[in-house]
Amino acid sequence: MEFGSLVPKIPKLLKDSSVDNISRLPDEILSHIFSFLSTVEVVRTSILSKRWKHVWSLAPNLDFNDHFGFSPVDEAKFRLFKDYVDNVLFHHGGLDIKKFCLQCATSPHIYAWISAVLSCNVEELTIKSSFIDTCKELPWNLFTCKTLVSLRIDGGFILNLPYYVCFPCLKKLHLDSLIYVDDSSMQRLFSSCLVLEELYLRRARGDCVVIANIMIPSLKRLYLFVPTLELLANHDYKTNINAPYLELLQISDSASKNYSVNFSVSLVEAQILGRCPFLLEGISNVQVLKLSGETMENWHSLNSKWPTFHNLFHLELGLSHLDGWKLLSHLLNSSPNLETLGLVEPIGYGGYSYGFYWIPPDSVPVCLLECLESIEIHNFADRRCEIFLVKYMLLHAEVLEELTIHWRSDIKCSKKTELVSSIQQEILNIPRRSEGCEIKFI
Repeated sequence: MEFGSLVPKIPKLLKDSSVDNISRLPDEILSHIFSFLSTVEVVRTSILSKRWKHVWSLAPNLDFNDHFGFSPVDEAKFRLFKDYVDNVLFHHGGLDIKKFCLQCATSPHIYAWISAVLSCNVEELTIKSSFIDTCKELPWNLFTCKTLVSLRIDGGFILNLPYYVCFPCLKKLHLDSLIYVDDSSMQRLFSSCLVLEELYLRRARGDCVVIANIMIPSLKRLYLFVPTLELLANHDYKTNINAPYLELLQISDSASKNYSVNFSVSLVEAQILGRCPFLLEGISNVQVLKLSGETMENWHSLNSKWPTFHNLFHLELGLSHLDGWKLLSHLLNSSPNLETLGLVEPIGYGGYSYGFYWIPPDSVPVCLLECLESIEIHNFADRRCEIFLVKYMLLHAEVLEELTIHWRSDIKCSKKTELVSSIQQEILNIPRRSEGCEIKFI
């Protein structure tokens, strides 16, 4: 067999460099190609030839960004942006839109643009306002869109809902700094999301919600961020979460005084940041748990019985102030099946006396004797408390395979090579309960 016979025959059409082969592609393929380009790049193809004059309108994704954040009072600049959006939507001719993203200053035109897009069977819709001090309402037909799968709204929009609200296909909902008419408007919105799986909710000061009801049976992932809200006379902020199939929870709440939760059975991973309310009972079945230093500090002030985290195998803690060190013993005792432990030291604490406040557990935790295989300590410095902790772990962890120590950046980059070497040698000389344990310094 000759080698030439293995080379595929190239059609004569492709050999002719003068032929525009891309223009001969079917509209479906061109539309797919356009999905990887920005709207500006797609529109520019209209100058290529007569054939391309209107082909760009097949693009399934439209992305508009004023890039400057100028307000409508900058008439000259904003009119250029407005005319550009109007022309693209007009020439798109009502064809289906898969993704539509609009980032611009709040203006009356947003209402019309969104209404036009909703008639094009849009699946993913993103609306971002550059100015949150000029609140505007959204078109009511947004809240009955049957094709939306993903919806993101950022900015000071007022959520004034129509009588009937329904999102039959919506799976992802991202709400950032919206203003709600009252408690019931938020509850009605969430109850209308029949198949919602992911909710990102960032509240804002003065959003008019006192009791936040997040009751979504289908929800699997919840990202909730609540800043310090305005004080209301005789009213305490409260959050109710009813999501029996929730798998991931990321929360930072500095306002709610009371919580009611229903998701403990299904929860796999929880990340709790800031000064959050006491949620220990609600996350007792979690498998991966991450707690910030502020959370540790706040929880230490609450005198409640700690639950047992039977399913917890990965734990990350922020050791802020003394409370993080004190709670470390509680969590080790409460996590009999813990396999990996990550500790993050605060940056900026000097001196040696700080660390002596950590008191080891009265008895060796079960996890150290049976399960704990990996420990990572970040922002490690020359504090004696850290040496004390490392020594305790090495002396008692029977199945420990790896201890990784990440030096604090200022020490790592400094010229204190003698100090670093002496600390490393001191740690390496500590007897190890687990003979196979490897110690790494990074």
